[in-house]
Amino acid sequence: MGRSKERRTTQAGRRTLKSTAASADGRRAKGELRRRALIEAAVRVIARDGAGGVTHRTVAKEAGLPTTATTYYFDSIDALLTAALTSCMEEDSARIEQLADAPGDAAERLRELSVQLAGLLTAPGHLLAEFEMCLLAVRRPEQRAATRRWKGALAAFARSLTSDPTRVKLFTYAYDGLLLQGLLADEPPTAEEFEELLRELLPPG
Repeated sequence: MGRSKERRTTQAGRRTLKSTAASADGRRAKGELRRRALIEAAVRVIARDGAGGVTHRTVAKEAGLPTTATTYYFDSIDALLTAALTSCMEEDSARIEQLADAPGDAAERLRELSVQLAGLLTAPGHLLAEFEMCLLAVRRPEQRAATRRWKGALAAFARSLTSDPTRVKLFTYAYDGLLLQGLLADEPPTAEEFEELLRELLPPG
C-alpha cells in the first residue's frame, strides 16, 4: 500500500510539473507573439509617419494592444526602435544570405537579386522605415550593431561572385544607394535596369 501511494504521489507530481512547464511555455509563446506584433507595428508607424511618430501609445494602437504592453516589453522608445531596426536587418540579411547560397551561376543570382530590388520598390513602406531607422543609427552608435550582419551578408553575397575585394566593397556600399535612388525616382527602376547596374558592380565571370 505504501509503495502504491508513493507511486501515485510521484505520478501526480510529474503531471503537475508538466502542466506548469506547458503553462510557462504558453506564456512565453504569447509574450513573443505580442513583442513581434509591437515591432511590426513600429515599422508600420515609421513607414507612415516617420520615426518621430513612434510613441508607446501610437505603436500599441497600431498593434491593437494596450499601451501597457508596449511599456512592458520596451522600457524606452530607443529600445523599441533598436528592436525594429534589428528585426528588419535580420530579415534582409537572411534573404541575401539565402540568395548567396542558392544554386545557379553568377548571372542567375544577379538576375534574382535584380528582381528582388525592383520588388522592394513596388511597396516601399518597409524600405522607407528601414532608411529612417538607419539614419537614426548614424546619430546613435548603440543602434549600429543591428546593421553589422546586414553589411556582412552583402559582402558574403559579393564574395560568392567575385574574389576582387574592391568590387566586394563597391557592391556593399552601392546596394543601399541603388535602393535610395530608386525611392527618389519618379519611375522606379525595373529589374532589367537594376541587373544592368549590378553587372557593372559584379560582372559575371
